[in-house]
Amino acid sequence: MNETIMARMNMIRILILIEICSRVDNSVAFHLVNFQTKQQYSRTLTHFLSLENDDFGTTDDVSLEQTETTFPSISLFKDVDYEYLASIDQDADSISTLESLTSFDRLPEIPTKTEETIMSRVTETASACLILTLGSFATSYLISDLLIKFEWLQDWRYFWPLIGGLYAADPILQRFWKSNPSMLPFNLSKNQGIQFLSIVGGIFTLIGGAYDAFMPVWQTGPNVFTVAGIGQDGAVLLLIVTAVSIIQEKWKVQRSTIYQSSNSNSSNRSLLQILLLAELYQLGESSVDEIVSTVEAIANSLG
Repeated sequence: MNETIMARMNMIRILILIEICSRVDNSVAFHLVNFQTKQQYSRTLTHFLSLENDDFGTTDDVSLEQTETTFPSISLFKDVDYEYLASIDQDADSISTLESLTSFDRLPEIPTKTEETIMSRVTETASACLILTLGSFATSYLISDLLIKFEWLQDWRYFWPLIGGLYAADPILQRFWKSNPSMLPFNLSKNQGIQFLSIVGGIFTLIGGAYDAFMPVWQTGPNVFTVAGIGQDGAVLLLIVTAVSIIQEKWKVQRSTIYQSSNSNSSNRSLLQILLLAELYQLGESSVDEIVSTVEAIANSLG
């Protein structure tokens, strides 16, 4: 039993070394790993499989060729001129580094694949959301500056609330026609609460836009949450819906493409998301300012 455990321990340390070496060019791996380690790998693997077969009552010898089908990594040493490799002089640093890697009681703590994946997903998702946030604020500031300088751009603001129609219709269409692609530049959250807010916010935004377009200037829309009006409050709801849905989408995307580079489609999608967030912030800026002022007043009263 002790012999089996020792064989397994040797197997683990050798496989770790082979995994490290296999990440570089094979020729580099051949020169990095010394002759004794290659022989030890072959002997340990064969001996390990023999012990495993003995545990199951099998006494047949296991050849090195038979182990290649079970452990493909051993093919790394197939058809290698070991005598030539053994004649290669290794400098002291390489040998000491190799010995430290092959020393079982000095193996470093390696994080599990699950921990690495979660950490990478959190980092990538946070980075993507930070880029979207900074881009949205910069775009919103640019739009605000252009609206001040060019009065003719003010007329386009009357068309902005129409985006609320997409938010109101998208959850309904997705529920009845699940194969229908989303009309928004992101996948709306499947959470029923978020979808309800999307419908309500879209309707509020449409109502507020209609008041701005067709009612006299002195007449404002009804107030719902803030005195800024129903249209501004609806835009804030849509801003929240968009932010939550995009974060969920980024999290899911990083799970499947965490080691893949971004393509042009994802870049264009991100640009549309930035423009949408900036537009919604412009529509609901008055409500956002009032909410911030209310929170500051409450904080000051408590302090």
